Amino acid sequence: MAEGAFIPARNDVPSYMLPMLNDSDRNLAYESAIREKIEAFTKTHGRAPHVLDLGAGTGLLTLMALKHGAARVTALEANETVQGMAADQIEASIAEMGCDPANCELICGLSVDLSKEGDGFDMVISELLGSMVNSESQYVYIWDLLMRGVVRNFGSREKPTFYTVPESGEMTLRLCSAPVATGIVTGIPYAPMTALYTAVYDRSFLAEKVRWVQDEEMRLCMADAATSLSDSVVVPREQYDAVSGGVQHPRSIELRVSDPSSFVFEQAVLVLEWSVQLSASVTLLHTLEHVAQLPPVVKTARSIQWGHLFAPLTECVPESNEVGKYRFSIAYRPDGLDVTAMSIPGVRALAPAAAAATPAAATTTVCAGTTVRKDEKRRRIALTPVSAAGSAASAGSDEVRIQHPELAKYVMATKMLAGQGVSSV
Repeated sequence: MAEGAFIPARNDVPSYMLPMLNDSDRNLAYESAIREKIEAFTKTHGRAPHVLDLGAGTGLLTLMALKHGAARVTALEANETVQGMAADQIEASIAEMGCDPANCELICGLSVDLSKEGDGFDMVISELLGSMVNSESQYVYIWDLLMRGVVRNFGSREKPTFYTVPESGEMTLRLCSAPVATGIVTGIPYAPMTALYTAVYDRSFLAEKVRWVQDEEMRLCMADAATSLSDSVVVPREQYDAVSGGVQHPRSIELRVSDPSSFVFEQAVLVLEWSVQLSASVTLLHTLEHVAQLPPVVKTARSIQWGHLFAPLTECVPESNEVGKYRFSIAYRPDGLDVTAMSIPGVRALAPAAAAATPAAATTTVCAGTTVRKDEKRRRIALTPVSAAGSAASAGSDEVRIQHPELAKYVMATKMLAGQGVSSV
């Protein structure tokens, strides 16, 4: 299959969509950022902006933009069912707000099919986040709009100026100790499901129940009792208001356990977290510590819609080592990451005591369509189920920058797949 970006479903309502409206932490952050960005635009250009809401959903961000002074908002939503919900919600809310209905237009479709009109939109706002900042290929879709001039450049070709919400986002990996993990099954009435330590680390449970992928049926999140074992390392960073060098990531990272003497290898997990800079002064956090302090209703909504992707270190690296140092290679995908455990020259591995006493039989499990032997020394952690393109970089560089040809290839493949009725959901 061609390698494209995330393609949303064309109908039906995703199970996470309604609970996510209860995430007041997310909602208030976006409202503050949209207000700030519209005020900055109006002050600079002496007029209110025409705003494009990319992936409008039920119309929440559209209404925020109208509330805070947008001259006009075009709400673009690919899902016909959801767009119908948005139409009803926006119509009722506009009347209450006293806004002119003519200032809001709803379009059903993908942004890659949206043509430039006049000078283009003044601003693009979007919330296409997930367990990863690129779960729904937010950067690819925004980049395409900027490159084609659908969203206007107020600077020069050499120094472009775009108005976007968000402005940037970054994902981080770190090691944590987590004797208890929590999973929330979004398909069955939003009730928390707790898997205790023995279930999480039992090999048969892992093989049968958990494929370390992102899907629409389960979000895995950490228990509040999780404690950090290492510093967080950025993998990768996306810049949404840039058309050149907008995605950067290291070729590899090294995670060091802060206190190897108290380190319990079997309780360590590799955790993916993120933060998004929505505007100059507004940051949306999705870290374990931030989510843990949210009110119960908000925390539940956050866990259902996003959660935290994690994998036991025993599933990433077959053996512990005597210095508590682990290295992983990083490869960017338009809707995910490839994280592969690497050997470290000169570091001697120590097999866990239990494994030395009773060697586990070699078993296989399927991750993102790839069969992986559990006794292999190089392990691939598939953080999304979609196989997509890799990265482009100059030889010898420690940093990878995704180049224009790679992004253009994602966009063209996405248009082709979408035209064939393919959906990633």
